Amino acid sequence: MDNSRASYLLLIEPEKKVAFRIEKLRDTIHSEVNMRANPFFNPHITVLDFAQYESYEARIVPLLQKFISQINPFTLRLADFGSFVHTFYIQVKPAPRELTRITTRKNELRGIARTPVNTPGIPHLTVFKDLSEEMGAAMWEKWKERRFEDLFQVKEFVFLRKREHQRHYQEVARFPLLGREVRPEFVQGKLFE
Repeated sequence: MDNSRASYLLLIEPEKKVAFRIEKLRDTIHSEVNMRANPFFNPHITVLDFAQYESYEARIVPLLQKFISQINPFTLRLADFGSFVHTFYIQVKPAPRELTRITTRKNELRGIARTPVNTPGIPHLTVFKDLSEEMGAAMWEKWKERRFEDLFQVKEFVFLRKREHQRHYQEVARFPLLGREVRPEFVQGKLFE
C-alpha cells in the first residue's frame, strides 16, 4: 500500500479555440508588461483541489466519476479580468449554477476524498500565477479596464495528480458530464422523405 501523499486537481479545460485565444492573450500581456519569465501551464478553471494518500486514488476515482456524471453539460462564460495579489485571471461570469452546486456539496466531496476539499471562492481562469506583488500590480493597472469575452460548452472534467516529488500534474481520468458525450444541438434534416 502506497503511503505517499499526492495533490489532486479537478478542473475544466476550455475548448481548443478558447485555449488558443488565451495563449495569444498571455503572449500579448507578457510582452506589454516586460515579464522576464513566462510560466507555462494549460488554461484551466480549477473546480476543486485536495491532498490525499495515493493509495486512496483507486477508491476516489469511481466515486468522483459517479458524482460528476450527475452534472448536466453547461456553457461557461469568460468575461473581463480580475486580480488577486499574485494571480491575474479571467473572470467566470456569472458563476454557473453547476459550479455553485459543486461548492455547496463540499461535504459530500469531502466524504469522497476523505480529506478537506478546497473549492475556489471566485470561479476564474488563471492567466498568470505566482507573480511578485509589483508585477501583479503592474499587470492589473495596465489591464483592469480592458475587456475579454468568450464562452464554451463544458462537456467533461479532468482529474489530475501530482506526486510529492513531481513538478507537473499528470492526468488520472476524464469524466464526461452525465456520463456520456454531448451531442451537437444542430440536427441535420432528412434528404429524402
